[in-house]
Amino acid sequence: MFKQNLRFRIDDDAMFTRLDDETIIYNNKTSYYYTLNEVGSEIFKLISDDLAFGEIVKTIYDNHKTDISIDVVKNDVFEILNDLLSEKIIVKVDDHSK
Repeated sequence: MFKQNLRFRIDDDAMFTRLDDETIIYNNKTSYYYTLNEVGSEIFKLISDDLAFGEIVKTIYDNHKTDISIDVVKNDVFEILNDLLSEKIIVKVDDHSK
């Protein structure tokens, strides 16, 4: 699991556009297209807004309150972020480089 204060940024080689409730991403490094659903698109937007992992989890939980726990939301957000990292669409931000 990521630390609560870990931030991410969209990789320079990832081009994206919003289409209705989805985000379409093209990765120049891999030449692959990706599609994020509504919640994935919201997470992607929160990354671009410079929110940390814990803030992303809280925002998603607050915006989609249902009968699921914050721990389920945290795990789901973790999985999406991990997928985006492995596909080189986002990168972790090193706080020391600021």
